[in-house]
Amino acid sequence: MKEKFMNAHISGLKCDNPNCNWADPSIQLNEYPDWVGRGCPLCGEVVLTNEAWQTVQKIICIENAVNRFSGLLKPSSKNGQAKIGVRLTLDKKGKIHFKGEK
Repeated sequence: MKEKFMNAHISGLKCDNPNCNWADPSIQLNEYPDWVGRGCPLCGEVVLTNEAWQTVQKIICIENAVNRFSGLLKPSSKNGQAKIGVRLTLDKKGKIHFKGEK
């Protein structure tokens, strides 16, 4: 099986309300559709908006496209692992916030 050039690890949800600290890192991507429009268990604010879910779907499409054409790309190391990972979060409007990882 060919290794993926790009692998998006998407999981967990958290409340964007600054006065609420609810988060559940165990929620898996396949559960996200059940959370669209659903209120936070602690404060009731919507945890995953439709806009944020659409952005997640776009990230998945980008991942699929990159991997489909990865034969044209050179791996960044001998074992095919990326040298730099990128951590991102989405706000309720679907805006992406990047944080670099080493």
